[in-house]
Amino acid sequence: MYEILWGKNIRNLKQDYKSFREDYAIKGDIKIFIGSWNVGSTNLAKYKHINLDSWLIKKNQQIIPDIYIVGLQEVVELNAGNIVLNLEDREKILLDWAKKIESSIQQIGNYKRLIAMNLVGINLYCYVLEKQYDNINNLTQKYVKT
Repeated sequence: MYEILWGKNIRNLKQDYKSFREDYAIKGDIKIFIGSWNVGSTNLAKYKHINLDSWLIKKNQQIIPDIYIVGLQEVVELNAGNIVLNLEDREKILLDWAKKIESSIQQIGNYKRLIAMNLVGINLYCYVLEKQYDNINNLTQKYVKT
């Protein structure tokens, strides 16, 4: 008995997947830190002393994440003026927080920024250990501000 999926035999799909995986995939374990923080409209220019070390890295950290994914909410107060911030102001806020994150995680490894994006009051950052960076390809990013 054969199962048909989109006009193709499932046995053939399994064989195609196995061949694809052998040609293009690298098998291994990966460690990922995923964290989210509501920063409550904290202005980094005003509060330069903010240190993210206690959140992003732990004392005597034995496991070094291959990937850091960091989300920040309420990066700016959500009011009409901030929603229409010009691109230059948004980029500055995005990069200021990126520098804070990087100053922490660079203490435990050499990380490269993969993605940094701003969605009005939400920022998303992704960093990858340099030794893993070349294993990532065909990266695209899309988002819709709603």
